[in-house]
Amino acid sequence: TTTIGSTGALMAKGSITINGNTYTADGSQQMSLYSTNGDITLNGAAGPIQGAIYAPNGTVILNGILTVNGSIIAKEIVMNGITVVNRRNNPITSLPVGGSIRLVK
Repeated sequence: TTTIGSTGALMAKGSITINGNTYTADGSQQMSLYSTNGDITLNGAAGPIQGAIYAPNGTVILNGILTVNGSIIAKEIVMNGITVVNRRNNPITSLPVGGSIRLVK
């Protein structure tokens, strides 16, 4: 099990896959998953994710029982199983600094 105890981001140019109970987060900290050109796949009972799941050019695939306390931003989102997304009014502080994110229609 990987426990995230501080605010930060897991960034990749390609795809990110997290399997099983490999990820837990301290409820007071944010950890975002950010893939610039790939997909992000979460399999199993990972989480809860505190922060953002960001794949602007890919697909976010959520398999199993998952809770996301934050936002999901992707070209496509696929949910298989039970996924709860709690969008809070808190700012997402775990995305990389120096760029901008915007939603376009």
